[in-house]
Amino acid sequence: MLHATVGTIVIAVHGPDTPPDSEWNAYIEEFERQRDLSLARNFVCTDGGAPTSTQRRAINERLLQNGRGLCAVVTGSSLVRGVVTALNWFNPVIKAFSPEQARAAYAHLNMTTQEIALVRIQVERLRKELGLEPMLRE
Repeated sequence: MLHATVGTIVIAVHGPDTPPDSEWNAYIEEFERQRDLSLARNFVCTDGGAPTSTQRRAINERLLQNGRGLCAVVTGSSLVRGVVTALNWFNPVIKAFSPEQARAAYAHLNMTTQEIALVRIQVERLRKELGLEPMLRE
């Protein structure tokens, strides 16, 4: 798992594996550095890696209370879609999208054209760094 930030958008890229706690905690800390968490948005691309129940509990306790944490998860994995459903019980503004629905994911996060371009660059850079194939093709 790797992460980056573009403005108020925190980007997370997962490979096929569950992220180690150290990487998950660094990701949460990236969110906590945002000046106003109510404005923070999260764009996740995953090849199947998803947080453990302990990691989900940590993000719920630290960030997602009171419906904060507008989040789009782009994945082809049905397992990850199930995790998103579980997170949605605590945070109704998290939604899963297939890679072919990337435009809907951008719209869910109210991203500008410039933000979309910058996020796509970061996602593909992180995916390359993890040795993953490109995901956001349009």
